[in-house]
Amino acid sequence: MGAMKRLGGLQVLALLLGMCWWNGCSEVHEENALPSGPVAKVHEDGWANLQTGQFLHAEEIANNKGNTTSCQRCHGTDLQGKGDPQRSCFQCHSDPAKGVIHPAGWADLATGQFQHAAQIRQNGGNTASCQGCHGEKYDGGIAQSSCLSCHADPAKGVIHPAGWADLATGQFLHAASVRQNGGSTASCQGCHGQDYAGGIAQSSCLSCHADPAKGVIHPAGWADLQTGQFLHAASVRQSGGSTANCQGCHGQDYAGGIAQSSCLSCHTDPGSGLIHPADWLNPSAKENFHGEAIRAGNWDMSGCQGCHGADYAGGIVAVSCLTCHAGTPESCTTCHGGSGGIAPPEDTRGNRETTFYGVGAHQAHLSGTSLSAVMNCGDCHQFPAGFADPAHIDGDGRAELVFGARASANGSVPAYDAQANTCAGTYCHSGGRMGNQHVPVWTEVGTGQAACGTCHSLPPGEATGHTQVALTCSVCHSQVVDAENNIINSDLHLNGQTDF
Repeated sequence: MGAMKRLGGLQVLALLLGMCWWNGCSEVHEENALPSGPVAKVHEDGWANLQTGQFLHAEEIANNKGNTTSCQRCHGTDLQGKGDPQRSCFQCHSDPAKGVIHPAGWADLATGQFQHAAQIRQNGGNTASCQGCHGEKYDGGIAQSSCLSCHADPAKGVIHPAGWADLATGQFLHAASVRQNGGSTASCQGCHGQDYAGGIAQSSCLSCHADPAKGVIHPAGWADLQTGQFLHAASVRQSGGSTANCQGCHGQDYAGGIAQSSCLSCHTDPGSGLIHPADWLNPSAKENFHGEAIRAGNWDMSGCQGCHGADYAGGIVAVSCLTCHAGTPESCTTCHGGSGGIAPPEDTRGNRETTFYGVGAHQAHLSGTSLSAVMNCGDCHQFPAGFADPAHIDGDGRAELVFGARASANGSVPAYDAQANTCAGTYCHSGGRMGNQHVPVWTEVGTGQAACGTCHSLPPGEATGHTQVALTCSVCHSQVVDAENNIINSDLHLNGQTDF
């Protein structure tokens, strides 16, 4: 007691602090030994060694259910290292108190912030530091967060599984994945960049996709037959005719696949490059003959031009239509008429009998009968400026009647009834002006509808001013008819004037 009494106040305080310090350190250091030397060794080997995968301090904290209170004794209550940057937990952790190691966006694909891939790239692709937390096999480790949920082979930097973008074998899993995500490609942007031009992955989506954000793979005109832009056939040709790439999206059987767009809507056998069905060039095979298909398509040949070229000389398929169709398939006789001229027969449906309205009395009017001078198409139709003229092919399958000057002469008002197939009011059949109201039926050829006296009475009615004296026509019209009323000069009959 005497000795204690001789101790000063400051000496007692120092002794008490020393005892407290000794007791506090004993909770951290093994065998209650204080650290000594220029570098005090507190933690055992591998405590924070990411390179070798020994990472004991994370395991210790995990055992403590995430509690980092014991860390604060040396590293400070704010874990900043008590002024020593070398002891700061923030060298690795973005929020040590909460156990957060990586910064925001470290693996956030949804927003496109994806920093951990950039970090690995800066490390030359080395993923040893990842193993410290995620385990030697990257299957979770002490972090209990597996890299394998995204990466197929993290050690090699392989993210996607085999066949992810393998068109050659038809394994094409990334399109299926995007489809499962409702078409969203936000996760793609995490690695490939906001503009899909490569990003941290340095692999551009634009090498295949025209507009990845919209799911557009092929460029404009890829399968556009209407405009003649038909790039996919040219692409297949450049590939030596191989369609293996097509199967990647459209399926092994080309029936749609992950693209849900079937090649069979146009191609009969895409694998063999066959577009048209059997007998496409066989006129005897009515159902499959290409003329029937064109007829069914209302004579729209723009689809033909898509493959065979605007001039039909071969185009991307290098097969010319001109082998059979001299000059152009757009010739008038391709669809109607024949060797005798452009007028039916045949009509556009292949009919040859006059009882079909497409044939009717065409030849009776155009073959140069003795009744009048030779007529032409323009007497009843507006001659088209070209094959694709809207007035020529307009979708209803019938030729419009646009009567010309001859049919409308002398104030006549001609009209055609498409239901009854009759002409009325034409100058050619007098239109009732010469005593008879004659309405000939277009499809009743050879039934006497053009006999003398059917269009005008003999003689024409008194209302016309014609004499009613019973004389033969030749008495006054000797240059037009003979004594038996046969037309002897067809140029002077039905020419819009009275000739004697």
